[in-house]
Amino acid sequence: MVDSPEDYRWCGYAEALSGGRSAKLARKGLGTILSESLQDSD
Repeated sequence: MVDSPEDYRWCGYAEALSGGRSAKLARKGLGTILSESLQDSD
């Protein structure tokens, strides 16, 4: 376990915040996951 999500190697969160080449794609993926989880809770 890690103390913060961005410290986990396989987490898209760190990539989304990095500003790297794939950051936009990572943010889109995280947004999709979040929106789907919010829809499931209705």
